[in-house]
Amino acid sequence: CDGLNTKVTAQAFLDKGAKAFISWSGYVSASHTDLSTEHLLEKLLTDDMTVGEAVAATVSEIGPDPWYGAELKVLFQQG
Repeated sequence: CDGLNTKVTAQAFLDKGAKAFISWSGYVSASHTDLSTEHLLEKLLTDDMTVGEAVAATVSEIGPDPWYGAELKVLFQQG
């Protein structure tokens, strides 16, 4: 749940060919990650947004975790 607390895990995925890595900046409650994931997938699949747009919309509309303060983030492959 805190895959972007540091960039080590994300970078490992990107080094293996992933185009983007979406995760949280820290710990996140189960209820908040469920709500955010549902919203993110709706933006990606129903609203046909790009990954960056969908993450930005989710952050804007859902916000950080109210208990832990973690924020949804995305890291893109460079190049």
